[in-house]
Formats: sequence, structure tokens, C-alpha cells
Amino acid sequence: MIPQALYEERGSGRVRRGVLAAACLLAGCAAAPPPAVPPIAGMPIAVVPIAGVLAGPAAGSLAPHAEWVVELRDAQGAPDAPVLAEARGKVAPGQPPIAFTLAVPAQALRAARAPVLRGAVMEQGPATWLSAPQPVPPDARAGFDAGSLRLEPYVHPGGFASRLDCGGRRVTIGFIGQGLRLSDGAQVFDLAAVPGAAPPRFELPGQPSTFVQVGEREATVSAQGRLYPRCVMVPTR
Repeated sequence: MIPQALYEERGSGRVRRGVLAAACLLAGCAAAPPPAVPPIAGMPIAVVPIAGVLAGPAAGSLAPHAEWVVELRDAQGAPDAPVLAEARGKVAPGQPPIAFTLAVPAQALRAARAPVLRGAVMEQGPATWLSAPQPVPPDARAGFDAGSLRLEPYVHPGGFASRLDCGGRRVTIGFIGQGLRLSDGAQVFDLAAVPGAAPPRFELPGQPSTFVQVGEREATVSAQGRLYPRCVMVPTR
């Protein structure tokens, strides 16, 4: 299942604050509507077909035994709300592109406030490729052609992920097991906790000049010896 948090711009303020508090505890324009999808033979009228293609990485470039999934969710639904429809399978040799079709209960689609479609590829568990959310019109009774959902490389920011503003530079920190993941654009550092450090400090093994030292609502961040300006938590909009 694609985590619900990925359908939102960022997590709630409570979750954003959680990573800093938890660290302390740990260490101490409207476009033209796409054409309708022809009804699938034998599919009940009460079901709306949604079809498209997952594209992006070069054919045959994904790891063996990779799996793909496409989900339709209500982006404004409860975090624990079930998916409206799902299609999944094994990535075959020579894929992507990967064609998919979802059979969505028409009643569930009409009841959704902001249905969005999203695709992902999982390699040995976590999602490593992810598409942007594709809005689906709730009144698409005759079907919906989602076109091409482009997969982009995705690095999980970690649990209780928070965004920090470091003098105008945005970085993300989140827990990976007992450590902390620092994401700065394409750079990703998995840091280990420094025992007994107060405030809590996480360093890159073998390279202590890459570290994060956290407080309740701010942090000190350094990457490869370059100390960032004072970092503060980005407030929820």
C-alpha cells in the first residue's frame, strides 16, 4: 500500500513536531478532460474502469522481483480510509511501460471528495519509484483514461518526517530505525545516534562532519563539513 501521507503535500503539524520530540526521547488551470475508457467486457455498469500506463525508468532497469501498484484514494479522506481501488503485479522483464486497469465501484467514486490515482514500484519492500498524484473526476461514469503516470525516483524520508528551513534551504529529517535520515535534494545521509549526546545528535558513520543535532523546534545541520544556517521547523500551512 502506498502510504497515505504521500498523497499530501506534507504531514500534519503534529507529525512534523513529532520527529524533533521523538529524537529527544530516543537519545534521551483546467485542462481538457481526457477521453473516456471503453467499458471492459463483462464489467458491471456499477463499476467505472480507469486505465493508464506506468512509465519512467528504462525498460529492464528495475531490480528483479520488483512489484508495481496503482491505487485510487480520496486525498481528502481519513488517513486510515481504505483505498477505493487497486491494481498490482510483478514487474515483468522489459517493463516499464506497465499498462494497468482499475475497476472502481461507481458509488465509491461519486462519494469521494478528491479522488487521486498514484503509482509506485517497490523493490524489496519500500517504494523506490513513485508517480505524482493524478486527479480523477468523481463523475467519470463512462470511465477515465489516466494516460501516462510517470514514475520518478523516490527516497523515503523516514518516520515522523519533518521539513526544516535552514536560512532558505529546505531539508527533511526522519527516523530510519534508531537512526535519522537527512535528505537535502538529491543528497541523502543515513545518520547514527551518538550515545549520550545532549541535545540528541546523529552523525554519518565515519564522517562526523555530517550531522544533525536536534532540539524541540529547531536543529543544527552540517553536511560534509558545511554548517547550514540555523534550521527551524517549517510550520504547517
